[in-house]
Amino acid sequence: MKGHRGSDGGIGARVAEIRRLGGLTQKELAERANISVGLIRSVEQGRAPATPTFLGAVSKALRVRVPDLTGQPYMPAAGPDMEVHAAISVLRAEMAAYDLDNTAIREPRSLQQISGEVDRICRYRRNASFHRLGEELPPLLGEVRAVVHRTTGEVRDRALVMMCELYYSAHSLAHKLGYADLAALAVDRLAWAARESGDQLWTATSQFQRAATHLRRRLDRGPELPRALPQRHRTPPRRRTRCRRPP
Repeated sequence: MKGHRGSDGGIGARVAEIRRLGGLTQKELAERANISVGLIRSVEQGRAPATPTFLGAVSKALRVRVPDLTGQPYMPAAGPDMEVHAAISVLRAEMAAYDLDNTAIREPRSLQQISGEVDRICRYRRNASFHRLGEELPPLLGEVRAVVHRTTGEVRDRALVMMCELYYSAHSLAHKLGYADLAALAVDRLAWAARESGDQLWTATSQFQRAATHLRRRLDRGPELPRALPQRHRTPPRRRTRCRRPP
């Protein structure tokens, strides 16, 4: 499969350009991203695909966002990557219905049965198995949503904690694929589920993620701030002055 291409050129070419602007060699980028020089060379030359795992590692090493590398959300080539991006619309619809019962499910399974699948979703997230996440996360989230809206007390609280796990995984998937708006929405949903459950750990996690999201937005705006400032607030350039010798 050939490397993905954004609207203004290949991702590999964009990686190479940003790397050079940062003053890094391919070897230095490989060391920072903890991936092989050969893989970086292959992606930059368009001989290997820029996978979500690759993009995540390289974006962190270059201190840029995944969309800066991809022109995201980009249209991937046909194949497995197309499938995981297609799942985004399903995930978006699921998160939009967070406060409604899932009438498509007649009888949800018990939490004991569901918990094993939630654990598997967490493993997919830790292993960066994005194709698996895209396939299994939306329907499982819908089933847990049905449990949340049809139960009370301890059962509902347990379901809400599971929902926190799933929203956290949704955030990871959306972030890695470059859907910044969906990643931010997942953080909001995570905060809602944590607040409803009363779980202190997930409440703290949601607050941290929300702060990180706002920080990324401010950093993204950083280079534009000097241009946005009125002229009177800008620091004037220093003038050269000649030192006079005392008489």
